[in-house]
Amino acid sequence: MKNIINIISISIVLFFVSCNNKNQDKIIGTWKGVKSENNTIDSFFIKSQILIDTIGKNNDDATNLKLYGIKNMDSLRKHLQLQHDSALLAEKNKIKNTQFIFKKDRTIELFFSGYNLTGKWNFDDEGSLILEVVKTSGDADLWRMKVITLNENELKLQFRKTNDTSIVTFNHASE
Repeated sequence: MKNIINIISISIVLFFVSCNNKNQDKIIGTWKGVKSENNTIDSFFIKSQILIDTIGKNNDDATNLKLYGIKNMDSLRKHLQLQHDSALLAEKNKIKNTQFIFKKDRTIELFFSGYNLTGKWNFDDEGSLILEVVKTSGDADLWRMKVITLNENELKLQFRKTNDTSIVTFNHASE
């Protein structure tokens, strides 16, 4: 009976090791950011658009002047829309300018808008991706990301920071 338990235990360990090895082979290469999902950020842009669309519409000129310091709400809405669209575009470009390069020697190069970082990568026993990223100060940060999808074309990672969660989708870049 003891031998059966040992065989089952070894089989389970080998199964998890082989799954991690498959993920390690799949992740090698260059991954470019294509999309980010973050409820906090997405909600901000939705609420901002609602405000822009409705601000001052049910008031007369005197009330708008008193509340907002301006009578011409159409000009204010146009100005706010330009700011909103600019901020939304910057957010989308931030993701599109993100690139992770995973190397066989378990080193990684990370490119964010204006930042180039290096580090080491690995998978933990639960299949999460662990990055040890060297900051510009020389100190290192540990990043733990849940791998939602990893195949030859797509890498989808879930980042958690305090009470905020982001899911970032990457496409495998042809090299």
